[in-house]
Amino acid sequence: MLFSIVIPTFNSADTVLETLESVVKTKESDLEILIVDDGSTDGTVELIKNKKIPNVTILNSPHMGPANIKNFAIKHITGEFVCFIDSDDLLDINYFKILRKILISKPELMIFNYAVFNEHEINSRSLRKVSPTISEMGTMIWNKVYSASLIKKIAFPSDTTFEDVGFSAQAYLLSDNTIYVDEVLYYYRQRFGSITKNPDKPVYVHLDIIKGFEEMFSFIRKHSLNLQEKEKRDISILVNNNLLMHIRKILSLYNVDNREVKSTIGDLLKYKKKMNIFLGKKYNFLFSNKRTENLKFQVMFFLIKIRAWRTVKLIISRNKKF
Repeated sequence: MLFSIVIPTFNSADTVLETLESVVKTKESDLEILIVDDGSTDGTVELIKNKKIPNVTILNSPHMGPANIKNFAIKHITGEFVCFIDSDDLLDINYFKILRKILISKPELMIFNYAVFNEHEINSRSLRKVSPTISEMGTMIWNKVYSASLIKKIAFPSDTTFEDVGFSAQAYLLSDNTIYVDEVLYYYRQRFGSITKNPDKPVYVHLDIIKGFEEMFSFIRKHSLNLQEKEKRDISILVNNNLLMHIRKILSLYNVDNREVKSTIGDLLKYKKKMNIFLGKKYNFLFSNKRTENLKFQVMFFLIKIRAWRTVKLIISRNKKF
């Protein structure tokens, strides 16, 4: 097969057929659709089987979590290029048509734009334009396509929830030919029930991003990658911005007086300091390449550092874009 598209499922009966329909509508024939089910109990697998879609392979597994199920999937791909799609998202109808035009350049990694839609307003879509840099391409794996030879050299950090954080950065650093496709090829569904917006999940799961970054830095050392100035800057922005983003999410979702909440924020701040020493202290307050945005985040970080958490929580509640 030319393409392998990996669709991890876990109790996805409500949305997975819509996702699969978007794949079928692309009319790509040289395609393996690999469903990796992470122990669903809602009839997801039976629903897919009954649909009898060509080129679908279903791999069942006891529940192992998002990182482990993706590593499991990578071991079974047969395509030359690997795509990922979440089981509630959609592909653009021209997804593979546009990608095929890029293949003549023999890419190892392709990065493209996406659009966001509300699960209740599927026709209302908001463009998200990315850039082909470590800090601005997005940590998600679904707005990228990887060559099979590249993706088999890296792995998701085991037993983690925020498994994507360092994965694509590793692919970017290892790729000899990265191509930016200035097209919207993917539609991301915003849902309240996701881990990033769900206050019922334990706060400590946000520490999983540390595991992702540790994996990334271990990868850099293992491959003796000599980071250039721009790469150090981009990685610093990636680390700083993601740590700050998770602290902001914690403050918006959880009780700031909770001991575990305080401890989790403290661990994220400690890791930020550790990584800035590794990359260079001059990047300590670098959160964005955009001056105004960087200044805004610096103010936010200062308030967090002096433990003015209620003030931060109030700012976030009044200004969602802050």
